[in-house]
Amino acid sequence: MHFFSKPYLEEFSKAYSDSLNIVQVDNRRFHTSKKLIIPENIILLFPPPYSPELNPIERLGEELKKEIKWSCFKT
Repeated sequence: MHFFSKPYLEEFSKAYSDSLNIVQVDNRRFHTSKKLIIPENIILLFPPPYSPELNPIERLGEELKKEIKWSCFKT
């Protein structure tokens, strides 16, 4: 189930109801949709546009690419 589906957000909110939860997201449309209902105990943290250096998964992708670059794979 995608994190931003309504049932998941509600479940996440209930599971951590006694805390304020900050969730880092990217700037994809479904994260910024006006239709998205965010529970009161969840805050979305958006990076500035065009800043992949602030997204940890982007750095991981760079390292993985270094490892497989110029590799031959048997098919």
